[in-house]
Parts: sequence; C-alpha cells; structure tokens
Amino acid sequence: MTGLRVVDSTIMPTIVSCNTNPPTVAMAEKIADNMKGRRCVPFLPPMNASMIAMLPNFPSESYTEN
Repeated sequence: MTGLRVVDSTIMPTIVSCNTNPPTVAMAEKIADNMKGRRCVPFLPPMNASMIAMLPNFPSESYTEN
C-alpha cells in the first residue's frame, strides 16, 4: 500500500491504566492532521480580560521568520 502510515500507542511516555484505544485514536488523528498541514488549534474556554492577561505571550498568526 502506497503512502501507508502507522501510529501506535508505544509513543506514549506513560501508558494509561485504562483502555488505550481512545488515546491512540486521538494521537493518530492529530498526527494525520499535522501530516496534512492542518493547524490544530487548542481548545480555550471562555475567558475574561484578567484571565487573558495571565496567558503567556505567543507570536501572532501574522508572525513570519526571515
């Protein structure tokens, strides 16, 4: 099969004590998105201004390296 990629649960630094299938599927989906060039945006709960002020400063989306 051309282009086949395999992701398994051996990349986990600590194996979970429950069923390993859901975390393995989540890792496979994230790695597939990364391979396709999709940017994975983390979930952020609704925040007020004081909570946002405590976040670390990350480069903006328009940031480009020279």
